[in-house]
Amino acid sequence: HRYSRQEEIVVGTSAPCRIQPRMERLVGPVANLLVLRTRLKGDLSFTSLLEQVNERVTEALRYQEMPFDRLVRDLKPDKDMSRTALFDVLFQYEGPEPTLDMGGCEAKVIDTNVGYGKYDLHLCVRRTADGMRGDVVYNADLYDAPLIERMMRHLVAALGAVVSAPAQRLDEVG
Repeated sequence: HRYSRQEEIVVGTSAPCRIQPRMERLVGPVANLLVLRTRLKGDLSFTSLLEQVNERVTEALRYQEMPFDRLVRDLKPDKDMSRTALFDVLFQYEGPEPTLDMGGCEAKVIDTNVGYGKYDLHLCVRRTADGMRGDVVYNADLYDAPLIERMMRHLVAALGAVVSAPAQRLDEVG
């Protein structure tokens, strides 16, 4: 909000799409993209923002099985092949990596993303055994490494500020 100076922020995220019992045992990624639109104003408190985001996520999850491609087709946004339809920023949260009991065999997750992204910004936050870890993939035509590093420091500082005072207004977060 502070970087873009826009009061409406649209962020994409992914949902696992394993609602149907027949999908639970399927091996491999089964996910769909969701679009979250949030209204931000300086007089909005962080607590109110969280409530709004929770409502948006809950609503989006009700329709998580609708294919993203169909949503794009139905909404018919202006076509620009250099951009992702409907959103430019992707946020993902991943819980702890699952443990697999493979009868004595060892298995580990291997990250196959080699750093290429198709979004302007892609922030992935993972819960680890000792806290949280985040990775950012960004469009180097729009951002450079020092700016991304500064943005991430600002994000960490803002999160620290709202954890200590969640009722403060967004325009007061330092």
